[in-house]
Amino acid sequence: MENAVNMAVAKFGKLDVMINNAVVIDKAKQSILENDATEFERVIRFSSCLGGIATHAYTCSKHGIIRLTRNAAVELGRYGIRINCVSTYFIQMQAGRDFFKMDDKEANSIYSNLKDRHLEFQDVANALLYLASDESKYVSGHNLLVDGGFTVTNPAFGLFAQSKI
Repeated sequence: MENAVNMAVAKFGKLDVMINNAVVIDKAKQSILENDATEFERVIRFSSCLGGIATHAYTCSKHGIIRLTRNAAVELGRYGIRINCVSTYFIQMQAGRDFFKMDDKEANSIYSNLKDRHLEFQDVANALLYLASDESKYVSGHNLLVDGGFTVTNPAFGLFAQSKI
């Protein structure tokens, strides 16, 4: 990390934005008892808005990032440094299709709260661009959900449940 920062500063004279994104998909485990301590010691710096769909270690690390973001925002705010994270919904990637054992057709049929819309890489890039811009100059310690409203709804229950039509 230090080498990357030094290279950017040497080349451009300063460093305005850093984005850390890592995806690790563990072997699917049905019970928390199947995990060992080393799986919980991994660090993943790009959060997820979903729970109950991956291993316990993965879920722990993802949700821990949100708290780490808030803690770092408090510590570094006094220097004018803003710290935020982005939590995304399912995005078409081979690793996700492999983990959930889906083909392309199944991956394209994943539930979306927004009619005829699915999360694309450009949506995530736009969110990151917003957080890196002066448009978000007073946003810090925030977990920006890029999930099309998925985390605020239950597609199978409630007044606005979607029909099968």
